[in-house]
Amino acid sequence: MNREEILARSRRENATQDERELQIFYRAGSIAKAVGGLLCVWISCICTILSDHFGIVSSACWVIYTGMSAVEYWIYAIRVKAKKSYWVWASLLSIFFALFTILFVQELITWKIN
Repeated sequence: MNREEILARSRRENATQDERELQIFYRAGSIAKAVGGLLCVWISCICTILSDHFGIVSSACWVIYTGMSAVEYWIYAIRVKAKKSYWVWASLLSIFFALFTILFVQELITWKIN
């Protein structure tokens, strides 16, 4: 392939994508993830205040949040061959995901028994 063929292929592949729109989309995703984390904290606080324990609802939202975040970091780390810090964050988030899942299942079992 010569230079012109590579440029033509690149133009075809990126014809429907605007770099500015992609950057806005990725920035919106980052903000949404931060807001999601704050909402999990807020829900956990409300569950703790109103029910005197952590609660099924709050652990469920943490299962979802940590699962989504772990997948995001794993995909980035694998596809980009990212720095070591991304692998560490992906591993930590996966551990938190597993712990919150165990907590959630335990709470469901306790809730069903009562």
